[in-house]
Amino acid sequence: MESVEAVGEVLDMGWMAWSIWAVLAIISAVAGWTGSGAIQRQWRQQQGDPMTAFVGLHAGDSPDLSPPSNSAEALAEVAELEALWRRSGGRRR
Repeated sequence: MESVEAVGEVLDMGWMAWSIWAVLAIISAVAGWTGSGAIQRQWRQQQGDPMTAFVGLHAGDSPDLSPPSNSAEALAEVAELEALWRRSGGRRR
């Protein structure tokens, strides 16, 4: 059983020691939160979750710099997309 004096000594640590302890606790909490998020993202990507798909270029891919197609099929698709855009009221803010 601890004596009251021993408890008082623990509580009598300087403000500097408590500040250091608080900073270390916050740093470890943030590191844990960041690590947990990274692990969850990696797990979702491995499971094939479409919400985590990266839209940009992947390592080794090169951009498609060819000019757009002017085929009848491509022009019909563009016209369909433009009609959908006009029906939706354009860009919403």
